[in-house]
Amino acid sequence: KYFHASGDGAATFCVPLNGAHTGGSHYPRSELREHHNFKLGGSHSLKAKMKILSVSRHHSKKETIVGQIHGEGGKFSSLVKLRYNENKKILEVRVKDKGGKEI
Repeated sequence: KYFHASGDGAATFCVPLNGAHTGGSHYPRSELREHHNFKLGGSHSLKAKMKILSVSRHHSKKETIVGQIHGEGGKFSSLVKLRYNENKKILEVRVKDKGGKEI
């Protein structure tokens, strides 16, 4: 219903406006998760190829998080966020340092 894989290896996610969310957010979500937080230092890589078909017109900012990497600080400490902005038609990268300050 909210996720399906196609024969060519692609994955499709659907997030209903009234869908589930976590305690740290009011926004619904559909996600794949890694069970381990990234350690700072060293070299890491994450590759993805995506196509955003639509963003809710009911959200005034018309943006959505399409990728997020959590760090050593715990489950609500995001080091990197990939935010798609429908109005600007761009993918923004938000990076935070170990103290949580956006850089």
